[in-house]
Amino acid sequence: MRPMPHPAHRRQAQQGFSLLETFIGITIGLFILAGLITVFSTTLRVFSEQSSMSRWQDNERTAMQMLTTVIEHAGYYYNPQTQLKATAFPTQNLTLDTTQVIQFIAPGQVITGDTISGIFIVLVDASSGATTVYYLDTGSGSGSAKNGISYVTPADLDGDHITDYVYAGDINGNVWRFDLTSVDPNSWIASKFGRSVATPLFSTPNSQPISTKPVVAIVPAKSGNPRVIVSFGTGKKTPQTTSSASAYASGTQSLYGVWDWDMGSWNTKTKTNAPMNTLTGTVTLSTSNLQVQTVSVISTATSLRTVSNTAICWQGSSDCGSNNTRYGWYLNLPTSSEQVIYSPVLYQGALIVNTTIPANNTPLNCGSDLDSGWTMAISIGSGGSFAQSFFADSTGKFVNYAGTVVSGMQLAAVGSPSVVTAGPTGGSRSPYLVSQTSSGTGDVHKINPPGGTTGARITWQQIR
Repeated sequence: MRPMPHPAHRRQAQQGFSLLETFIGITIGLFILAGLITVFSTTLRVFSEQSSMSRWQDNERTAMQMLTTVIEHAGYYYNPQTQLKATAFPTQNLTLDTTQVIQFIAPGQVITGDTISGIFIVLVDASSGATTVYYLDTGSGSGSAKNGISYVTPADLDGDHITDYVYAGDINGNVWRFDLTSVDPNSWIASKFGRSVATPLFSTPNSQPISTKPVVAIVPAKSGNPRVIVSFGTGKKTPQTTSSASAYASGTQSLYGVWDWDMGSWNTKTKTNAPMNTLTGTVTLSTSNLQVQTVSVISTATSLRTVSNTAICWQGSSDCGSNNTRYGWYLNLPTSSEQVIYSPVLYQGALIVNTTIPANNTPLNCGSDLDSGWTMAISIGSGGSFAQSFFADSTGKFVNYAGTVVSGMQLAAVGSPSVVTAGPTGGSRSPYLVSQTSSGTGDVHKINPPGGTTGARITWQQIR
């Protein structure tokens, strides 16, 4: 009988590999090593690119925060009680002991609580960092009827770098004015317009939602003091979630320009050198005492629009022979579901806004359509068209089509419009409207603004 091998020998024999197995193992190991080297080098390259991109984005973000968040949304202003020189930028040497920074915060659309339409104002001591928070309540909204403010626009009426009023619209269609003219922050309130409680300057019909930033401008009058005009568009987009698609406001949406007629208190303020056109008493504004302007398509083949230019017979003026009863203007956006979900801008007297027409995508449609929309440019003072076409044709000329001026183009632009000036070195420079479209491509059009905005500076946004 053959003897059994020693257990240790048996284990050694079972653990051995043939030449073929050894070759295959080495080959697999080399493939794995090559893969690891490739992944490692790719990771380093991507990390380097991301690091470079991150640095670029950080620089861009810092600049944009200074130019938009700081200046456009809130601005840096000193507390009027300190009587110190103001600075518009958060510079490194902003270290005066008594200097304070004011920042405005809109709570947003999604908020809970009993009274939910208002703004926060934060005073920050530049030396100690101590903060004092004030909440200016409008009294509008409740747990069962939610409301909210998305954006605010600070207004400096006399150009002294101190915010005088703050304007904001809410998702229930109310336009509010917050009065910051007192040197005592405890006296800052939502304006009452002659009534005993906070009252909106204007409320849209059917509660058209306001989810974008209003534009505030001083508009010269034919006679007398200029008027403060608050302009805005209506519309609202609720972003998609994991369980629901994007949703938009229903019904007809509009553009508005409303006169802030209650400037009597402002005109009596000490050291005021910028009196505004004003009325006395109380009034409830509605579309019935606004001048309507109409939008029409010039040519479907060229995707161009024009806007009427009906004169406004202002309340309390003698601009017209009769019926001087208007407090501003409005125009309805003509296409079904067309609305404003991007903040308009003001450039040299022109209110420029990108409207959105949501794509009609359904589960039964195999494709996916993109949102469309129009880029409109109208007079902030009247809501009407200008004397000449605002947008140039393909040759760079500002021509009329069918005897009418061009006030809108169907560009499907997204975001707020941007204006840049360009021209040859040493030559004249022209303004161009730069936009990104819903397809992701860029669009550049030469424009023809009516001229410089007349009147005192309202916000830093008007500086170009």
